[in-house]
Amino acid sequence: PATNVNFSYGAAEIVRRRFFLIFWNTYRFFVGNALVDGWVPKKGDKSARREVLDQWILSRSNSLVKGVTEALDGYDAKTASEAIERFVVDDLSQWYVRRSRDRVGPTAEDESSKASFYQTMHEVLEAVVRLSSPFMPFAAEEMHQNLTGSGSSRTGYTIKNSVHLALWPSFNKMHVDSPLERQMEYLREIVSLGHSFRKINKIPLRQPLASLTVKGSSGFKTQKAELTNLLKKELNVKEVLFKNDGELAVDFNTKLTDELKAERSARELVREIQGLRKEKGLKLTDKIRVSYPDSAPNKLAVAAFSDLIRRQTLAEELSPGKILRIWSKRK
Repeated sequence: PATNVNFSYGAAEIVRRRFFLIFWNTYRFFVGNALVDGWVPKKGDKSARREVLDQWILSRSNSLVKGVTEALDGYDAKTASEAIERFVVDDLSQWYVRRSRDRVGPTAEDESSKASFYQTMHEVLEAVVRLSSPFMPFAAEEMHQNLTGSGSSRTGYTIKNSVHLALWPSFNKMHVDSPLERQMEYLREIVSLGHSFRKINKIPLRQPLASLTVKGSSGFKTQKAELTNLLKKELNVKEVLFKNDGELAVDFNTKLTDELKAERSARELVREIQGLRKEKGLKLTDKIRVSYPDSAPNKLAVAAFSDLIRRQTLAEELSPGKILRIWSKRK
């Protein structure tokens, strides 16, 4: 009440782009892939083994519940809303979902990892939607009705199960893992240094590299293997080495072997094929035939990474040609 709040169409548009669209697209990613994979929530399902990313996001979401609840109990809506925005944008969208994209959909092969993602994401989304309902009542209602199976804008809302009548999320300290949160923050600091290195040296992330050396570090203190594997995937390297000397810094082995070059060409081909799938409006489950430009890099890529290309694009046939073309095998 003592502070002036600027409001305009321009300010509202900034918030829409910076938060609402990111939140909505995160929700749509979950719903769209869950429909494709035929996943439905099971109350109290504990069968899926949580991966390190799932454990981390559950910890972060419970920390969020605690912080937002305390802020609103103290009538501090600003602190509460900013905490929700940071969580959705920085933690949920730009880290958890981005690092989990290859765990779901028709091209994902690990059913246990897939189940763990869906169960975790559903729990987290349900909690965040309820936390955000005082700030975005209509969008929260739409998401809540769909996530809980209560109804939708097409079938009609079930007032009895409205998000505004739902129980406020409860803080579960058993899900809070402060050491893991600190280790993930440390990992993301290394990732930031790695991305900066690649940018300065003009090495695109799509180009795999042989190794990463992290100086000034003895490695991760908890769940070392899983966190190291996560670091490998994020920075697209085959090996991570730690050297406990000096300040925190990173260095890459930038020597490119024929295999590393071929892998990059394969990933470039996958990206272009996925672009054509999107242009043609194909479903995520549609099988395709592919004709690719008959160049030397493409030949090497297909020879060495045919399985990867087929799996990630749902291509049943790969044949050389003059230009990149795809045909749907939809019946």
